[in-house]
Amino acid sequence: MRTERVKEMRNWDWLRLSNKLKPVRGKIYISETERRKCRRVAAVFSDMYEHENLLVLDAGRYGFVKLNDFRESFGFCEVYTFTESKELFEDLWKEWVNSQLIFLTSESQLAELDYDDMLEALPPSVMKRVNRKKHQLMVRAGLIPGKEMYPSAARHWGR
Repeated sequence: MRTERVKEMRNWDWLRLSNKLKPVRGKIYISETERRKCRRVAAVFSDMYEHENLLVLDAGRYGFVKLNDFRESFGFCEVYTFTESKELFEDLWKEWVNSQLIFLTSESQLAELDYDDMLEALPPSVMKRVNRKKHQLMVRAGLIPGKEMYPSAARHWGR
């Protein structure tokens, strides 16, 4: 029902609605605990930023921002905001997996498939390595308990 209402709105209705959605001055959108967790997640994936066309930044009280698809004439085409470390991790994990799939399938017939089909076409031994990598990264980010911690995460974010 709400989508039907939105479709019927005129331009001036959008303006009126957008005024109600402005952020409240001084409101904090991310807790300090989640900020620390997001910093660690961003640090775990920091190696990927140089090879991919994306960047993750701490946006203060608003959370963390992922800037994606940089164009010289325009800047970043996509901007995503995260206030939960698990969501940030899953998004960056998906970016990492997609970049690996492109690399692995670049000279094969699998390159014509979409990412989900590529993932399903991988042999079980490769999927086991992918799942192990995800587990390792989650431990390094501190999202699940484990022996391995990521010591350079604190240095990367100035802690």
